Amino acid sequence: MIIQVCEIYSDVINDNRQKQRELDFFKLADGFIFSTGYLGNLINIDNKPSCVCLGIYKIEHSYSAAFLTNDCINVVYAGTLDSRKGGATAGVFLPKDYTVHVLGFGSQEEIDHICSIIEEANAQGNGKAIFEGVKRGSEFNHFVQNCRIGLST
Repeated sequence: MIIQVCEIYSDVINDNRQKQRELDFFKLADGFIFSTGYLGNLINIDNKPSCVCLGIYKIEHSYSAAFLTNDCINVVYAGTLDSRKGGATAGVFLPKDYTVHVLGFGSQEEIDHICSIIEEANAQGNGKAIFEGVKRGSEFNHFVQNCRIGLST
């Protein structure tokens, strides 16, 4: 059995019992596909066959027109709206010439919660965060190409 490992989910919720269950499950694998080399070093202690896949290898259309014209260094976080992951609060730790654009979707409760976290983070920090909602397809690709930094949590 080949297991694709993108993260150790129990690290997010800080649950030692759940983490042990995850690590025990990984021991059942015959091989791995890891999202980062770091995960490979952490999990593959028995040196089973493995590889690192850093994403989808498809060349997308290049969009030349910039639409983010805010004179900031634009950072994108696209992923889960789970507030424990920290993507929305990154602006607190960045200099004031950075803007974090949070892309994602969820229930209205999750969206309201992430917007509240962003509002608090913007009040505390130098950098700024903006919830952009969900973007798909060419709209997503165009948006991401306008950002200089992408966050992965």
